[in-house]
Amino acid sequence: MNQVPAFRMRPAALSRVRIEGGFWGARMETNRSVTLALEYDQLKKTGRIDQFKMRWRPGMAPVPHKFWTAQTAKWIEAAAYSLIHHPDPALERRLDRLIGEMARRVPSPSR
Repeated sequence: MNQVPAFRMRPAALSRVRIEGGFWGARMETNRSVTLALEYDQLKKTGRIDQFKMRWRPGMAPVPHKFWTAQTAKWIEAAAYSLIHHPDPALERRLDRLIGEMARRVPSPSR
């Protein structure tokens, strides 16, 4: 027998969800205030950010790896989530520069 639910659940918009305090609040604050900068610096130091400049040639170190783009995309996702509730002009500029660099390197259908 099919029952019709009394109400329909819909996902909440991310901008309407806030996690403050407690276990997850503390971890989210650490990610925002510490981890994002450290992770970006590590991505930069290991060549994952500069890969989008397309300057690598055989014999140069570090050798790009197929997972580098995904690792960079995970940082972009974390930074974007952070900006939803915690505007940070410096982080937003860094994010915009990186996304712009990536966009210049992705072939479009018109190219």
